[in-house]
Amino acid sequence: MPNNPDPKATSEMSPSKLIDVCDELREAEDFCRAIFMAAAGLEDRGNTAVFQSLADVAKTKIRRAITEIYEIRDDQRRS
Repeated sequence: MPNNPDPKATSEMSPSKLIDVCDELREAEDFCRAIFMAAAGLEDRGNTAVFQSLADVAKTKIRRAITEIYEIRDDQRRS
């Protein structure tokens, strides 16, 4: 999986493919939520904070990606 996907490839995706990608990202967001909650069960507060912070950062990045996908889809509809 490439770390920096080609933006042109994303902009040429079909609207249904973009929704599929969005669904996958929402599933990843759910995993972040699960990691956050599981970290609360750790006995070490420092470890809990680290894992919850990482899960929060990942969730924020996922939400940004979802927003960008919707923007790409909207741009495709306008063209």
